[in-house]
Order: sequence, then C-alpha cells, then structure tokens
Amino acid sequence: MAKAARMHRTLGNFSQAMFYYQKKIAAFPKELGEQAVKQAFDFAMECWDHEELELATVMLRKALTHHRNYFGDKECNTLCELLGMTGKYQMTLECLAEAGRIELIFNKPMIEYSDEDEKVDLQPPKDKLEKIDFALLTAVHISETLAIDLQCKAIVATIHMRRKDLVKNAVHKVLKLNAEDIVEILYDIGTAYMEKEAWEEALTALNKILNCKEYKEDAPEILLKRSQCLTNLKKYPEAVVDLCKCVEQAQHHVGARLSLCNAYVRVHEYRKAITTLDDVDKYDSDFTGQERMQLLKQRYETFLKWAARPGKKKKLTSAADVLAIMFANKLRQSFTGNLAIRRRTRKSNNPNAGEIRICRYSIHHQQIDAEDFMDADENYFNTDEWLDLYRKLLDLLNICKRYKEATVINQAVIDSRPLSARIKREKLELVGLRLSLLAGWHQFAYDYIRMWVIRTLRDGNVVPQHMWNIFNQVVMRADDGRQRHHKFCTRQLEKNPNIVSLSFLKAHDGIMNGKYRFALTEYIKILHQFPDDPLLKLLIGIIFIHIMVQKTTGRKHAYLTQAFAFFTNYAESRGYTQETKYNIGRALQQLGLHHFATHMYEDALEQPPPTVEHSTDSTASADYLDLKNEIAYNLSLIHRKSGNHSMANHLLMTHCVV
Repeated sequence: MAKAARMHRTLGNFSQAMFYYQKKIAAFPKELGEQAVKQAFDFAMECWDHEELELATVMLRKALTHHRNYFGDKECNTLCELLGMTGKYQMTLECLAEAGRIELIFNKPMIEYSDEDEKVDLQPPKDKLEKIDFALLTAVHISETLAIDLQCKAIVATIHMRRKDLVKNAVHKVLKLNAEDIVEILYDIGTAYMEKEAWEEALTALNKILNCKEYKEDAPEILLKRSQCLTNLKKYPEAVVDLCKCVEQAQHHVGARLSLCNAYVRVHEYRKAITTLDDVDKYDSDFTGQERMQLLKQRYETFLKWAARPGKKKKLTSAADVLAIMFANKLRQSFTGNLAIRRRTRKSNNPNAGEIRICRYSIHHQQIDAEDFMDADENYFNTDEWLDLYRKLLDLLNICKRYKEATVINQAVIDSRPLSARIKREKLELVGLRLSLLAGWHQFAYDYIRMWVIRTLRDGNVVPQHMWNIFNQVVMRADDGRQRHHKFCTRQLEKNPNIVSLSFLKAHDGIMNGKYRFALTEYIKILHQFPDDPLLKLLIGIIFIHIMVQKTTGRKHAYLTQAFAFFTNYAESRGYTQETKYNIGRALQQLGLHHFATHMYEDALEQPPPTVEHSTDSTASADYLDLKNEIAYNLSLIHRKSGNHSMANHLLMTHCVV
C-alpha cells in the first residue's frame, strides 16, 4: 500500500495516494498505534496544505477509530478544527466523546465503542453517528482539566447545534479566566453565539475581549461585531458609537462604513449617513470596483429612505443621480462613445434636475467627467438586477421630470445586447417614444414611429390608423421631420401604392409646405377611391382657394367656382349642419365676401350642436363639439369691421362668456 501511495504521488494523483495512505493507517497493528497516529497527522496536514479538508478529516478519523489510545490533544484539536471548518459540529462532539475528552449524557444509555468490532473502512464511521440521537442529549460534561482549546471546540460545537444551555456553566468558567490569555477562544465563542443569534451571550464574550488593554490589533473587527450585537438588541446609539470608533481606526473598511450608514439611518440621521459614504472620496485608490458599486448601492438606498420622510421628497433627485451613475458603469461602452456623464454647472429651470447630467456627446461639448464616475464594477449585479434598476431609474427620472436623460438611458439600453435581449424591443421602443415626446425630442420619436411603420409593412401587415395618427403628430412637431417625412412617404408609396394613409400624409405635407398643386393631385387620387368622403371635398375646396389667392394664378374666377362647387358637394355629403355652414362661412370671410359670410354664420348659430352616437352623456358631448363660440367670434369681427360695435359686443356677451 505504501508503494502504491508513493507511485500515485509520483504521478501527481494526490487524492488516490491519500486513499492508499488511509488503508495503511487502518492496517497498522495496535502496538504501532503511536506511529500510525503520527503518520496520519502528517498526512492530514499535507492534505490541509492542498486544501483537501475532507481527506484530512478522514485521515484523522481513521487514526482515532483504530488507535484511540494514542490519539493526543494535538491531533484531537486539529481534527476538531477541520470538522468546524466544514461545519460538521455534531461529528466534532462525537469525536471528542470517542476520544474520551468529554462526556455526553443522553436520555438512553450511550453506545459503548469496542475495538473488537471495528472494521476497516475507507470512510469516516458514519454508522456510529447514526446510532446516537443528539436530540436526546441532556448534558455535556467538560472537565476543567481539559485543554482550553478542546474546551472551546466542545463549547462552539454545542452552540452551533443550538444547545447553548448545555454549556452555559462551561462558558461561565471560561469567562472567569484571564482574557489576555484566551482572546482567540473568546472570539470563537462570541462568533458562534452571533451565528446562532444569541446576541446577549455574544455581547458578553466580545466585551471581555475589548477590556483587554493590550489587544488592539483586531479592535475594529471586534467593534464591528459588537455593534452588530447592539443593533440586533436595538441599542442603536451604542452601536453608532462602536461603529464610529471602528471607522476611525479602519478608514478603508467598507463593511464598517456600510454598517455605520445603516445605523445612522435607523436613528434617522440621514445626513450623517451620507457623509459617512462621502468620506470614501478621500481614499479613491484604496477601494475596488466591487466595493465602490456596493457603496453606490448603499447611497442610493439611503437617499430613497430619506425621501420617504415627510417633506424630503426632493431627495429622490439625489437618488436618481446615484442610480444614474451606477447605470453609467453598466453602459460603460456607450459612455466612451456617444454618451457623456458630467456634473451640472448651470442652474436648470427644473428644480429636480440634480447635480449629475447624462447627455448625448454629439450635442454637448462641455467637459466630460466620465473618469470621475466610471470606477465601479458592473459585475456586482446580474442582468435581472440591472433590469430592475433600469425600471427604478426610469421611474425616478420620470418623477423628477428629467425626460431627456431618461430618453438617453433608454436608447442606451436598447443598444446594449445583454439588457435588450431580456425585454421585448417593442416595449423598449414604446417607452422611448413616450419619453422622447415628453422631453420634446421629436426627432427621437420620429425614428421610433418610422421603425414601427417600416417593420409592420415589411411583415406584410396593415399599419393601424392610430400608428399613422401618431406618425403625423410627431412629424408636425419635429424640426427636421417634414423633409424626412416627405422622402419617407414617397419611398413607401412607390412600394405600397394602395396605402391611403400615406397618400393623405403626403398631401397634408404639401399643404404645410405651400405646394398646393402637388397636394391637390394627391387628394384627387384619393377622391377617386372614396368619392363620397366629405373631408376630401372640403380639403380640395380649400386648396382651390389657396391657389386662387396666389399672385401668379390666372383665371381666378375658375378656381373660385371650382372651390365652391366642392364646398357645395361637401355640404350635401355632410348635410347642412352647424359644421358645414361654419366652414363655408370661414371661406367666404377669408375671401372678403362678408355679406355672404354673415348669412352663413347666422344660419350656423341657429343650428343645434352636433351629437355623438353611442354616447352615454349626449349633453356633455354636444357642448364639447358646439361651434357657437367660434361662430360668434368670427361674426363679431365682421360687425366690428363694419362699425357695428354694439352688435359685436352683443354676440360676444351672448356666446363667448365663460
């Protein structure tokens, strides 16, 4: 077996070599037990050096099982240490009892171990663990003469098994010892109590350590643990004092700063909490990217809690700033190209503008401060967490009315494959459209709606009317939308000549640009498809009037005749209602035919307001669509121009007073 083990070690098969060494330990005769235990300990330490803790544990367990009488305190302490590192506290107690270091008292007689019935096994003797029901454990007898390290191992294992009452007396005896000599033991006991949320007992052990005059090396860590105990005991002022001392002694301890920030938040000292995090800027090069992102997250959460206090809603602006910085680190590639993040140097009209601004690099050439913000690690959050932060950031920017920054960030998310792959692109584009309209960036909105139209037509689907309406509204507001829209409509009409909405948009664009003959051609084409549409007849009549009033137009009477011919067809198709008489009256008034316009307006005033079909409240709908205010105002202008001021005032007082 020894030769096989050496061969495997030569070949580099460390685990297999240890396997044969285990068999060798088990095969040692009883009279060579001391040598077997020594070799087992050496092999176990070698396994420990190779971070093979399970192999080391098994090696020492073999030695304990087969050569118990030669198993000394050093080997026993090492075995307990290994079992504690792997969280096997029940096995720790069982090994201590098997080695005769402690005595376990159960409600039923404990099983005696005999060397005769031991069997050579390559694994720890789990069968003995199964024979002992630790739920029936009633007492743990720890002798005062036992080595203090082994006493500590037994106490810690019992505490981890949630049976701290069984070692209460043993802990009390340990606390009576000189603290200067047992600092590490007190630390282990206090940590065990904390892990099982026994805060009072943990606080007692930690206080004993801090009373040591010469123990200052790990004082910040002890202070941090004691503050955790005080916090869970709801002794917040005392916890703040400990944390302040901890931060003062360990300026670069991120955990201490975060704990102090949380402690200040609990006592509603939000400004001090933020100051604690701001002090990090003094030690820029001493924090990792992970720690910086962790500090940014804490700062964001602190501002949110501060904003929830009465009268502190403006702190949402600061929370949005911090979250924007976090997201800028995620979209780092965009901020090295077409985006910029900078400090706000000019006062904004928006009171919730914040101190940080995210903008497009192409339209802002001020100093870029990306190097001051791009120092956090984007891998601190996973993709789902980033998407959740993205939604929260848009909500905050929307509350603060920072629509332009929200538009920029949303577009950056669309361009980011890892993020956009988890959300439907249509949803992101819809959010971008709404934000760009709120921000007044209609060129962005035009790009979104144009993409939707192209995508719908490419898929062979019919573009819904509401999409064309949105497209038209965006084009009317975009600075450069009309020229781009005209080219776009022309190209799409060549591919899809039967889309009436495109023809309408192209004709409307002609009217807006003063190209009346071009618009007339488009409207006539549509009229051939819909000869009974009254709106088309009205628009054609209006175009004839526009053409007629141009200086270069000859035979104006012919255009006027055609215009009123279409107005007459419009009135016949629509009916002689308030609307038709008002529109014809406006045309007559624009031409200076005030006598005829007056008759039209007077007839329109006598007409009832229109009603809406299927309306649940017909009166409200009729008032909303009533044109009497407009009619009376236009008629008053005619009377005032003719010198009849009393009649003009009468019309205004009758129909135009709110």
